[in-house]
Amino acid sequence: MATAPKAEDGWHTDRRIQIGHIVSTIGLMLTMAVTLVQVTTYIGKVDARVQVLEAQVSTQHERDERQDKTTNEALALLRAQLERIDAKLDRILEKGKK
Repeated sequence: MATAPKAEDGWHTDRRIQIGHIVSTIGLMLTMAVTLVQVTTYIGKVDARVQVLEAQVSTQHERDERQDKTTNEALALLRAQLERIDAKLDRILEKGKK
């Protein structure tokens, strides 16, 4: 029959290291190393993508400026043509009233 452990025994440590503990520790270290490499690679890719996007934003801004300038010039030409048409219509109406 088994006897109950004595209260004075308390805690004790075993100086032996089991192979399972060593294997699991090495596995954990390898997993952490692989994860670190993957995170570093991912951060490098994100940095490269950000640089590409910054270049594209700069190019798009220049393109937008050119389009705005062209649009404003076209609107100015349209206004001038409308003013000439309006003046011609006014002259025609004045001649018709006389």
